[in-house]
Amino acid sequence: MADSDGTDDLPCAALIGVFDPARLIDSNAPDRDARLRALAALAVEVSAPVRTPFAADAPVEVRWFWRLTPDGQRLGLGQLPVGAERTRLLKKVALLGGDAMTAAFLLVLAGGDSAPAFVRQRGKAPKAEELPQLLRLMQALELLRSAGVALEGWASDADLPRALSQFAVKADKRAASAQILPWKLQGRRAELAALRRFAVLGEVSFPPFVSGGRNQTPLPGAPPTVILSGLGGSGKSALL
Repeated sequence: MADSDGTDDLPCAALIGVFDPARLIDSNAPDRDARLRALAALAVEVSAPVRTPFAADAPVEVRWFWRLTPDGQRLGLGQLPVGAERTRLLKKVALLGGDAMTAAFLLVLAGGDSAPAFVRQRGKAPKAEELPQLLRLMQALELLRSAGVALEGWASDADLPRALSQFAVKADKRAASAQILPWKLQGRRAELAALRRFAVLGEVSFPPFVSGGRNQTPLPGAPPTVILSGLGGSGKSALL
């Protein structure tokens, strides 16, 4: 799984995030110690829980791994190859594994003619659960571009960061709205249609609207007015 001369070490580590150096560098590599020292100079140790399915008394244990420093990651991303060599390296990273951020890197670097479905919204509001994926994709794109990595296909679109930002804002608002009103409004179709006619055409329909009961004659040229009233927390703001 490892390369013979170590040129993959830093780019792979940059894409994987938290990694096990023993898996990244073959134990039989003749220059293994030198390669480990080179990585260690750009990495820090981090602890992470690991499942141990064959130990019933301790199903999870904490192990120590490495993770590149921000400068080390930027250096590793800048060493990513192009063409067939990049394709080979991406397959290697996929076999080594990683986390959700690794998946975002691989998605951007794979390129291709068509962007993933959650990026091609085509006027639809993104789903709230897509927000973490959008944010990771934005971060991966920013890190790769800041490192000067040449991107291909849909990922090379100069307008992509702006589009992703818009999608992320929409998804964030959708998630916040779900916290306020976790269900869709149902019923009251006549009232909703009347409110829509009022908002679009300025038309006040009787019924379902009712007069204030004061027998007041509107002033000539005065704009039509509707008062929406209800108990606190009944959903007036959500309706509007």
